[in-house]
Amino acid sequence: EPISQASAEQRKGRCGREGPGICVRLFSEEDLAIRDRYTPPEIVRTNLAAVILQLMALKLGQVETFPFLDPPRGDAIRDGYKTLFEIGAVDESGKLTPLGRRLAKLPVDPRIARMILAAHDEGCLHEVLIIAAALEIDDPRLRPPERAEEADLAHAAFRHPDSDFLGYLKLWDFYQNLKSKLSRNQLQKACQQNFLSYNRLREWADIFRELQEIVGESGMKLGKRRDDATAIHRAVLAGLLSNVAMRHNRYEYTVAGGGKAYLWPGSGVFQNKPSWVVAAELVETGRRYLRVCAKIDPAWVEELAPHLVKKAYVDPFWSRRYGAAMVYEKVTLFGLPVVPRRRTPLGPVDPQTARQMLIQHGLVEGEINCDAAFFVHNQRLVRDMETAQIKLRRVDLLLGQWAQFDFYDQRIPSHVYDLAALLRWWKEASNSDPAILDMQASDVVREEPPTDINRQYPDHLLVEKVPLPLTYRFQPGHASDGVTLTIPVEVFHCLDPQRLDWLVPGMLEGKVAALIKSLPKEKRRRL
Repeated sequence: EPISQASAEQRKGRCGREGPGICVRLFSEEDLAIRDRYTPPEIVRTNLAAVILQLMALKLGQVETFPFLDPPRGDAIRDGYKTLFEIGAVDESGKLTPLGRRLAKLPVDPRIARMILAAHDEGCLHEVLIIAAALEIDDPRLRPPERAEEADLAHAAFRHPDSDFLGYLKLWDFYQNLKSKLSRNQLQKACQQNFLSYNRLREWADIFRELQEIVGESGMKLGKRRDDATAIHRAVLAGLLSNVAMRHNRYEYTVAGGGKAYLWPGSGVFQNKPSWVVAAELVETGRRYLRVCAKIDPAWVEELAPHLVKKAYVDPFWSRRYGAAMVYEKVTLFGLPVVPRRRTPLGPVDPQTARQMLIQHGLVEGEINCDAAFFVHNQRLVRDMETAQIKLRRVDLLLGQWAQFDFYDQRIPSHVYDLAALLRWWKEASNSDPAILDMQASDVVREEPPTDINRQYPDHLLVEKVPLPLTYRFQPGHASDGVTLTIPVEVFHCLDPQRLDWLVPGMLEGKVAALIKSLPKEKRRRL
């Protein structure tokens, strides 16, 4: 971060010289000239999440109206609320949540506090306190340019292929092991040999002890280390949800909001390049880099951040297997597709459409595995009426599917949108009205078929006391139009051609009329 002109002048006077000298700055005079004259107050430079959280917890009013000597900018206030909403400390209206009250009791950065509470829930508090302390210091690993290869070789022991956070644990264990065996001078020398900063490691240990005291005062027990990678990364993710990134191609990652970033070359996960990572920080240089990263399962995001994810639904369809309308769901976090496409019930999302699909596809079209008495009865009734329409060679007998839809629509309650709910409601409703969903012929046809239709159009023809099946088809021009008798070979010789000429009683009148029409005109006149 560029320093102000005042800070530059102040530092020029702190160089320890005893007389006049020359000040060499590592930036141009033009650069100095365009910088702020004075350093802005910290309240207007830092994230206000912690300040806002404490003001709300102490009931000191809104940050916008608090009498600061140097009031923070509006965008800084919005960023603070955005951070608090991300970690669940405030709701959409900006009010403090129960989780926010718990976070306010921990005198640390709100993101770190969120990690700590999540770690307590996940049973990995000890490990996450070590990691949280590490995030508060500069990297203790030293990499002097002139000895970069030696440093990389020494630091390889602290790398983890899937997580820089787990790499911190390996480094912590290494330091604690040395500390327990060596004197102070020997420890300093060992740190130097392994390209580690002794002072930063001590600072790390001091911060860890402070965090220990804080969680102890809050009633949380540290517990033994389990080094459960999943639990650790879920806890870390809870505090860094906006730092999730998805691999876009071989080198690039897409971050929250759709921007591009790259893995820091020194990261332990650089070689593996996981599909999804969470980063402790995003660093802007010539490029945007993800530093201190870990591989994560995107499915964790939906569970940890239900208030942040957005869901979209497309392509509803009927599922006979589930007896319900289904839809494809897409879940995103800041534009990142944590769940690209999965099937889910449509009912909870759009109960009205799901109910319509239950009636149309399930009950009317019969695409449902249901053996309820009403459904079996109704399906049989509709089939019988369809058969009657064919036998009578009509196209206007059936009312159509819309009539069946209306029948169910008028009787099934609005909250019923799948087979399971339908059967529950029907069993209860049928106690008072057993026929509540039983159709009558008048519900599906314009007029009821003749009562003697089965005599006029029998389903079988007796040949030598053997019932042979008759099938009917109403499709003029088709080879099978009319009535077809299926004859087994063994009774073929018993057929009486004259009997077959009489067809069935219901078709006899039509056949006679057709025969008369086929006669010469002179003979037709006599008839």
